[in-house]
Amino acid sequence: MKFKIFLSLYFMIFIPICQAKALLSFYFMPYPAVQDKQMIKKLKDRITQPGKIAKDLLYKQRKNIVDGIFVSYAGNITVSNFDGQVTFPLMQEKKEVFVLITRRITPIMMNQNTVSNFELEPGTPAKMYSFKKEYNKDANAWYWNIEEKELPQDNIIPLTTITIFSKPEKIVIPVGIYLSEKSPHLLLPSIYVKKNVNKLGNALYVLNLKNLFADIETLYKRKKARLLSIIKYAQ
Repeated sequence: MKFKIFLSLYFMIFIPICQAKALLSFYFMPYPAVQDKQMIKKLKDRITQPGKIAKDLLYKQRKNIVDGIFVSYAGNITVSNFDGQVTFPLMQEKKEVFVLITRRITPIMMNQNTVSNFELEPGTPAKMYSFKKEYNKDANAWYWNIEEKELPQDNIIPLTTITIFSKPEKIVIPVGIYLSEKSPHLLLPSIYVKKNVNKLGNALYVLNLKNLFADIETLYKRKKARLLSIIKYAQ
């Protein structure tokens, strides 16, 4: 009996405690569409034809505009999942993140197999935003301050920039103040996606750069009534 108690105490004291790594995460959301008179008339015409209603519903279920968007951050690359979520291991202590939206970036090689940094491609449209998490003592509240920033004059993209591979006009980031919570993770406000993002063209381009990034792989572990997700580097 004493031996069993001793073993129990040993495992409680000496087994290392597993700690989850801090994450950087956000969601892509469909951009709210405003229906004009032509869209309303088109919908009205389809309502009069019951066969097309079912066809439209099936088409909308298949069409998902928030998944399959490639995103890179701090030397890692991943793709948004079916729900539009993007998750990376947090690679910085500073509570400010830059978000760049562009279709192409240029790797600057230091050696044959070493990337010094990435730069904006001249002539390719791009937009940059700052997500800064701050604390207001009077209101006792955390919040995100989102601002649009000028592109770097030297074209050098900071290492901890979140790069969204898309045309800038297809991604909408509302500027302003958004409430947040105290957390070791950086959980950014939602980023909105418009229709007709050229996912195939963007994916084909990213494939040319994929060997320069580390992949992010999500593992799932069932624990009692919960499902834990673990973000790790793919081998």
